[in-house]
Amino acid sequence: MSPLFSLLVAFLLPSASSFLPPTHTAFLPPCSHRSTLTSLSAMDSSVRSQLLSIQRSFQSLTERLADPDVLNDPKQLKKVMSDRRSNEEVVEAFESYLRYEKDLEDATDLFRDGDAEMKEMAREEVKACEAAMSDLESRITLLLLPKDPNDDRNVMLEI
Repeated sequence: MSPLFSLLVAFLLPSASSFLPPTHTAFLPPCSHRSTLTSLSAMDSSVRSQLLSIQRSFQSLTERLADPDVLNDPKQLKKVMSDRRSNEEVVEAFESYLRYEKDLEDATDLFRDGDAEMKEMAREEVKACEAAMSDLESRITLLLLPKDPNDDRNVMLEI
């Protein structure tokens, strides 16, 4: 594993040092300089705008699938479907994250305005939303990593 890759992994995943072999931990920046992912809204606005851009692109590709010109051209149809498929998992994770973000906001409002029993239910809801959002943040971070261009190619393995 190259030192550059180790730095990239350490920057994107704060707990990456546990995944790296001991020889590569020397290349990791100090913990205080690593970014921690608390929520996408607290993240860089460029990441959120990138995710929104991917979401818009996905929606436009979905709309293009209904276009008769695309449906009549097999090469174009294959390209549109391939592009859409490559973004589908990121979009689903981001939309799920946005739903949890809305649920968290609703639970927080309920916590402020409710009685004791409602506050307890809201507290549990907040914990559940924060845990799910944390998992989704990690997943989205991994999904945003660039794909290897050789991933879609076939391999011949001799034993």
